[in-house]
Amino acid sequence: MSETGFAGVYQLDNGFYGYRYAIVINGKRKEAKKVRNDLGKPFKTAKQAAKAREIAIVQEQSKALLPQKAKVVGKTVEEVYAEYCEKGRSGKAYSTIKK
Repeated sequence: MSETGFAGVYQLDNGFYGYRYAIVINGKRKEAKKVRNDLGKPFKTAKQAAKAREIAIVQEQSKALLPQKAKVVGKTVEEVYAEYCEKGRSGKAYSTIKK
């Protein structure tokens, strides 16, 4: 515990509070340090900062549980059309192919 009574919470020179955390998710270290809430206002008490810290940690851990999106590979129209002709052209109407 720190001198504020909450782990990861510290007092700034101007009297407000901030927090920091470092967690490891899937072998990657995620570090963050915040002195303002989501609305842009400073934390006036250590308890506010501690609560915001816990919420931020839970949000980061829940992000790791979500499935990762596949990366979209950029292709030209020519490449897409060539692939379409090779794999999916048979049995299509001429107007559909023309599109």
